[in-house]
Amino acid sequence: MRFKVHAAVVMGLVGLFAATGARAAELVAVTCATGTSVGSFTPGVKNTPQQVTSRGKGLFGPCLGNQPGIVYGEFSYTGTGTVSCLTNSSTGSFKVTWNDGTTSTVGSASIITVRPNVVISEVSGVITSGRFQGATIVHTVTLAQTDLSKCSTTGLTDVAGPGTLTVLGLTL
Repeated sequence: MRFKVHAAVVMGLVGLFAATGARAAELVAVTCATGTSVGSFTPGVKNTPQQVTSRGKGLFGPCLGNQPGIVYGEFSYTGTGTVSCLTNSSTGSFKVTWNDGTTSTVGSASIITVRPNVVISEVSGVITSGRFQGATIVHTVTLAQTDLSKCSTTGLTDVAGPGTLTVLGLTL
């Protein structure tokens, strides 16, 4: 009986997509585990929260997953918000250009967590347009800092480090 119910639901969904001309949802899993990122902050990030513009870019690859045509991706991020060396409430735009020329764009949130001599930054969100629309994308980077004393003086203005880029979920 269960098989008949599940089969009826699946056939109903197939019929719905065919009747409406809608595209079927696709499971996407792409991980680009090797990459580098650079970022900048204007003005420099300090211990005291202030309005900051953040910019980042990077290159990730090789990429693995169920999308064999995806080999690498280049990303760019621009955001603004209240940021300090301990907190970040900025939002902005995040775009990945894949090696085949397609793009994935997301309105995103960035989280910065300071640990001794290291900053972990994560930008994530649901892809709102382009390739993999509807899936979630996460960019995580470890930004090695040699002088966190800048948080209490001139502020951190430039960061860089290794990271990962992952796309996971259903696309529309």
